[in-house]
Amino acid sequence: MSVNNLRHLVPPDAEFCWPIQGLFADLEAGTGVVCLSSDFQDANPIVQLRVLKGWAEHLAKYQALAVQQLFQTFGNDDLPHEERLAKFARHCAWSGIEVAPSVLAAL
Repeated sequence: MSVNNLRHLVPPDAEFCWPIQGLFADLEAGTGVVCLSSDFQDANPIVQLRVLKGWAEHLAKYQALAVQQLFQTFGNDDLPHEERLAKFARHCAWSGIEVAPSVLAAL
């Protein structure tokens, strides 16, 4: 999925936001870490908390999209939806993927 397809996730007030280094991912292993710069760590704690809140909200949207995409590729289309959903939830739990109940309910 290209960045242009995800523009709807960026609120209008974010147009003056600047990229900040510190998000690292290994896309082959499926791991990620956050190691924010000293600029961020030196910022006012209120500012840090506001930024972290915004990031958490947007990361939750990306996570919900990824869960939806995974569910679409999940087999057993011949099962009733509720059974397929329960099996998907068990698969996610077994795989260590946390899925919020609200995200599951939206599938």
